[in-house]
Amino acid sequence: MSLALNPVIVAPLASFLTVFLLIVALFTPRQNPAADKLKAYAYRQTQDSDALSASFAERVIFPLLEHLGRLAGSAAPKERQDRIRQALDEAGNPCSINAYMAVRTIATIGLPGIYLLLILGTHAQLAAGQIVVTLLLLVAGNYVPKRWLTSKGNARRKEIERALPDALDLIVVSMEAGLALDGAIAKVVEKTRGALKDELQRMLGEIHLGKPRREALRQLGARTKVKDLITLVNAIVQADQMGVSMAQVMRTQADEARLKRRQRAEEKAHEAAVKMLFPLVLFILPSVMIVAVGPAALAIVHQFSSGFGG
Repeated sequence: MSLALNPVIVAPLASFLTVFLLIVALFTPRQNPAADKLKAYAYRQTQDSDALSASFAERVIFPLLEHLGRLAGSAAPKERQDRIRQALDEAGNPCSINAYMAVRTIATIGLPGIYLLLILGTHAQLAAGQIVVTLLLLVAGNYVPKRWLTSKGNARRKEIERALPDALDLIVVSMEAGLALDGAIAKVVEKTRGALKDELQRMLGEIHLGKPRREALRQLGARTKVKDLITLVNAIVQADQMGVSMAQVMRTQADEARLKRRQRAEEKAHEAAVKMLFPLVLFILPSVMIVAVGPAALAIVHQFSSGFGG
């Protein structure tokens, strides 16, 4: 039997691709900037037609995932649910906890399940290698959603890190123009976009609902896990408690944030030389040596071979 038709190799690949494409199709957002801008000015009918205009995934698949996620979440310990909820907050809540639990359960059970169905359809018994592949697929189905959520959280933290110095500069300018801290943060929410804007908007919403500003700021730092933002929050809380000028504190924090951004850029620039060393030695230098020394080496070998032959 050829390699392409071997079910031991084709079955795990087919099961992995099936579950992976399902996850990508469910959680890939469909962005349309023009439609998002015009949505606020669109005409809304008196009857609710959103249910009819929604996609099949929004009407059928996501409610099903929510139901399955509630079943899976009820069996999980509370500590695990809290960790998943915190990881979702760090990633910007790309999905609900029920949907994440459902997809993770489906991936964990679906990958080895599809593989076993394909194998049992062609073989009466399972070999030792097929059992090992089943266990590997089970581990992969449990690891891939977790890795996806971790990568989303890391990308969001880097985005907040990059946007923080510019946001602090805008806050300083707004406060020096006469706005209070909350007004300056609202100006950042109005003029910017991205993960930092979403977090600041959520913090302002909590303050407007009656939560103390110190508590809202501390939850902002604990939710994002960005060290520079946690330092900023601690400085604001301390300045508020001691009665220090908030504009001067924000100016100092803005200067420090810009300095840290410059230092990170210089660190990346120094790391580039080390990272380029291995591709240079493994790929570029052999090609240069072949082009530069190859003709001369061939000529020398030809001269020696003709001399010995004579």
